[in-house]
Amino acid sequence: VGELQASEQRKGAMLATALDAVISTDARGGITEFNAAAEAMFGYTRAEVLGRPASDSVIPSEEREAFQEFLAYVWRTGGSSPQVGHWRTKDGGRRLIAWSNRPMTDKAGEYVALVTTGIDLTDRESLRDEEDRALQGDPEAKLAQISRLASEQRALRRVATLVAAEVDP
Repeated sequence: VGELQASEQRKGAMLATALDAVISTDARGGITEFNAAAEAMFGYTRAEVLGRPASDSVIPSEEREAFQEFLAYVWRTGGSSPQVGHWRTKDGGRRLIAWSNRPMTDKAGEYVALVTTGIDLTDRESLRDEEDRALQGDPEAKLAQISRLASEQRALRRVATLVAAEVDP
C-alpha cells in the first residue's frame, strides 16, 4: 500500500508541474486526467472536464469524427502516433496542438487509457504568418527580415560548431 501511495504522489507531482498539457482519456474518449497546463491552455478547469467525453469540450466539432477514428485505431492496434490538430478552448477559440500519445494497459494487458501530452503551437503559427507577411511586403522590410534570419542562422551555426567541438560551456 505504501508503494502504491508513493507512486500516486509522484504521478500527481509530475502532472502538477508539467509545463505541457497532459490529458488522459478512457476507451470511450472520456477525460480521466487534465493537468494545470491543460487548464491554462484550454480555459477549462479539471472539474469541468473530468468524466466528460473530450469531444464535448476540447475537440472541435469538425474534428470529432477524426478523433473517434484515432481512438479506435489506438484501441485496435495499441499503436501511438504523434498528432497535430486544433483543439477548442472554453471561450470557443482554437489552439494548434502537437500531441504525443501513449496507450496504457492494465495488468491483463488490456488498453485502458490513452495518455497525451501536448505542446501549443498556436503562437508559433502566428509568428510564422507574420514572417511570411513581412517577406511579401516592401523591399526594405524583406531585407530586414532576411538579415534577421541570416543573423539567427549564423548564431545557430556558431553554437553547433561549439557543441560539435565539445567546448566546455
